Amino acid sequence: MQNISYLEITSKLPKLGSKKLYFGVDITAYDGIRLLILQRLFLIDNLRKLYLKDRDIGLLIKINENLITINLLINSFDFIFDKLIVAKFSKLLSEILSLLGQIKSSENQQDIKFKELLTQIEGYFDKKFESLCFEFEIFLYDTHSFYCVLDDLMPSCAAYAIRKKIVNLRQSIRDSIKSDLFQELLTLTRIFLELFNMGKFELKLTKIINLKSKYQNANQRDIKVALKKELEKKVKKFDKKLSKMSKRLKPHYKKEI
Repeated sequence: MQNISYLEITSKLPKLGSKKLYFGVDITAYDGIRLLILQRLFLIDNLRKLYLKDRDIGLLIKINENLITINLLINSFDFIFDKLIVAKFSKLLSEILSLLGQIKSSENQQDIKFKELLTQIEGYFDKKFESLCFEFEIFLYDTHSFYCVLDDLMPSCAAYAIRKKIVNLRQSIRDSIKSDLFQELLTLTRIFLELFNMGKFELKLTKIINLKSKYQNANQRDIKVALKKELEKKVKKFDKKLSKMSKRLKPHYKKEI
């Protein structure tokens, strides 16, 4: 992405689809994060159109995952954006995230309440999604850094955002099994995997999350108890990996956590 203007890159995003974006060391975090958000908005719009055509529930889950990532990026990089922008989009996203978040927890898809939920989601897609995109476009196509409060490069800001997530996770490590902090850290790690050579760390983190998922989905009490003990043991051990990665990231930025 070196030597290409921001608007030139945005014009290429629809053709890239879900292909991973790789950033040069000279791109600012303000531009880089907005490109990641815009790419996901294009993906969501395509998934939305497919859903309204096929009514495939799996598409709603994918839409939810992409919206969660957008929300995560906005809030994890809140130090580079105007506070009003962060608050605005967190609020705008909350309605559809709340609706889509109920999809996975719904046990019976033939239930009247589930059908009412789908009607609400489809109503949002028909009447409010374009309005959401319009609000995002003003922000995402800004070429004058109007909403930018920190014009630092991507490596510096990404290192800070990931390390901040690690610090938060380590501070609540005892309760982390119940939280989404592991998944949020994994999402950020995968986005910036090559930037900091985090391949081994990503594998370890994925194993923890897979075990966490098994524990949460277990129905038998004895199996759940055994999985919890194993998970707590691995999480405690993984804390050392978190500490090591935290130390690796710290020299990349000057801002203090």
